[in-house]
Amino acid sequence: MLSFIRPIFVTFFLSMMCLQSAVQAQPSSTSVGTRADAEQLLLKAVKKISKEGKNSFPAINDTKGEFVKGSLYVFVVGKDDGLFYAHGDAAGLVGTDAKVLLDPDNRFIIQEMLTLAKQKDSGQISYVWKNPSTNKLQAKTTRFEVVSKYIVAVGFYN
Repeated sequence: MLSFIRPIFVTFFLSMMCLQSAVQAQPSSTSVGTRADAEQLLLKAVKKISKEGKNSFPAINDTKGEFVKGSLYVFVVGKDDGLFYAHGDAAGLVGTDAKVLLDPDNRFIIQEMLTLAKQKDSGQISYVWKNPSTNKLQAKTTRFEVVSKYIVAVGFYN
C-alpha cells in the first residue's frame, strides 16, 4: 500500500512546488533567461560539480546564489537513482524522486532525460512547462550534462 501512495504523494508535492514557484515569481523582463545564459550557467555548474562533487550542492540549492539567474536555475538528478540532489528553484525537492515529474502533457520528462543520459553524456529535452514570469504554459528546453553519477541541467523558455 505504501509503495502505491508514495508516488502519488511525490507527484502532488512536486506539483505544489511548481505552483508555489509560479505564485511567488514576479513578472520581469530581466527574469527571462536566454539559451546562451542557460548554457553558461550549465557550464559553470558542471565545472563546480566536477571539482567539488556533492559539496557543491548547497551552493546550487541557494535560491539567491550564483546558480540562479532570473528564470534560470540549475538542478541535479542522480543518473542511477533519479533522485533530486540539488535544485536551485525548489530545494525542498532534494531527496525526492524526480522520475515521477510530469509535464502538462503527462510526459515523464526527467525519466526521458535519464534515458538520454544513459545513451550520451549531454543532450536536451523539450517539453511544455508553466512559465512563472507569465503564468502561462510555454515551450521549454532543458540542456543537461552528465558529471560522474549526476545529471546537471538548466532549462530555458523558448
